[in-house]
Amino acid sequence: MSPTDLVVSDLDSTATEQAVPVLLDHRVTYLREEADYAYTIRARPSFNIKLERTSDYWIIRDTKTGVSGQGNEILQAMASFERNIALRLAALEQQQHALPEELFRQLQYLRARVRH
Repeated sequence: MSPTDLVVSDLDSTATEQAVPVLLDHRVTYLREEADYAYTIRARPSFNIKLERTSDYWIIRDTKTGVSGQGNEILQAMASFERNIALRLAALEQQQHALPEELFRQLQYLRARVRH
């Protein structure tokens, strides 16, 4: 299975294993010359995550950072993953001036993917 992005609505807690997209947020604004309106589409780089099923629970893991979340249902695993990503980001931001290069790159990776 190759990791992709997470669309939770496409997943079913009875599924065995799925690749998952996490939706995201950079701003692109389109202007129409003939019209008096513009619209904005938000996009952000996605996490490259794997969704795995054990006999007891679901695991969502970001392959780049190793941060994971787990739960009895997919949505519980996703909430756990989001919470753990936020905790990792907060910890890295508190220490950003003293981080080794590898952790500083991880901080940049997380900042690009998490809404503040």
